[in-house]
Amino acid sequence: MNTPTTTVAMLLVTLVLTPFSSAGAREVLALQVSPRTAMGPTSIRVRAVVEHDSTNRMLEVSADSGGVYQSSAIELDGDEAAKINEVVFRDMPKGEYEIIVRLLDSSGRVRALARSSVTIAGDVD
Repeated sequence: MNTPTTTVAMLLVTLVLTPFSSAGAREVLALQVSPRTAMGPTSIRVRAVVEHDSTNRMLEVSADSGGVYQSSAIELDGDEAAKINEVVFRDMPKGEYEIIVRLLDSSGRVRALARSSVTIAGDVD
């Protein structure tokens, strides 16, 4: 029999158990990019938030519009490395940029990859 009390009890059980179903699925790499849109030339700030892990060795950060490419590499010291890593690409001209961050392990394999996009409108005179 489906009474209001039973329905409320089932809802509470679902709400209580839901957080535990994804507890082991933490995000290894998160990406924050600022600004998403701007007038050029401008700086693009890329912040990579990396979960501590003993196998983390390198972050590769790139901004590519097809006509302009910039990249940076940051060495990581495993689980002792900073959790937040930031790269600033300065004076980026007009374009549609794909931002890619790769987290590499000690063998050079990609552990995680994050992508974002930035639109820089016409140059300011």
